[in-house]
Parts: sequence; C-alpha cells; structure tokens
Amino acid sequence: MAVLDRLLRLVIAIVLIIVLLTQGFASPWNYVVIALSLLFIITAITGSCPAYSLLHIDTRQFKESPLSYKDKRA
Repeated sequence: MAVLDRLLRLVIAIVLIIVLLTQGFASPWNYVVIALSLLFIITAITGSCPAYSLLHIDTRQFKESPLSYKDKRA
C-alpha cells in the first residue's frame, strides 16, 4: 500500500471516530462506522488491505525497487 493511501485511511478513520464521539451513539449505524474506522486503522498500520488483495489492486509506485535490477542474461 502506498504511503499516501495509508495516511488517508488513518486520517479518515480518526475524523470519523472524533465525529462519532462528539455526537454520541444515537444510531446503530454508528457501530458500523466505528468498525469501519477500526478496519481503516488496522489496514493503515499493517499496510495490507484485504479488499485490495481480492481485487488485485496495487497502489505502490514500483513493484520492485528500481535499484534491484537483475540482469536476465546471466
């Protein structure tokens, strides 16, 4: 997962939790939003998203380091 992707997930999760804590838990949907926020935090910390794996999405810029070039003729 790209650094920007991880940072956005973490910021969105923190904002959602702050909004829910200031509003209170008036609706059952708030628990769903908390679960999603926790999922965003976990995926931001670990750098692995199950949905990205299932959909074969890769947000990293390089598949491998450009410095790790291997000569295939050898």
